[in-house]
Amino acid sequence: MLSAILLAYRWPSGSLKGETVARCFGSLIEGCVNGVIADAVLVGPPDHFLAKIADEAGCALVENLDPEAGFKEAVERTRYERLLILSAEFGLERGLIEELRDLLSFGDPADSYILHAEPDTLFTRLFPSLSKTAGIITTTVMVKKYAHISQPNALAKKLRRRSLTSRARRL
Repeated sequence: MLSAILLAYRWPSGSLKGETVARCFGSLIEGCVNGVIADAVLVGPPDHFLAKIADEAGCALVENLDPEAGFKEAVERTRYERLLILSAEFGLERGLIEELRDLLSFGDPADSYILHAEPDTLFTRLFPSLSKTAGIITTTVMVKKYAHISQPNALAKKLRRRSLTSRARRL
């Protein structure tokens, strides 16, 4: 099983709305029902809408203005060794849950995997592995080694990883 960490910081790509974070949680429901995702931690700055969403979703909430400190605290609050770290501006596609179930059953537990966003330009359509990083599947040991890196793109560059076949969609 995986513990999910949703990063709800406002990155340079734009502002993050409460509806977007709620839709991100909605994309995790299939994984919870199928026994792939066991728990979730929402991480973000102190904000009234994050507390409401975490309460409604029944997940842990880590509020911290510093993304690195918030990310470290979120890793400590997860229950499982394997993690799905997902930027809250993306949602999971249906095929990803099946792919994650196969990875958990048959994949090497030490491997890390990168979840790319759907291609949105001609260049990323031609070279999909160069799409933006939407999430990472890894272990707490690997994350703690690079805990000073809280953005999925930067963390993916540090980890020895493989790309997943499935993609994430921007919400």
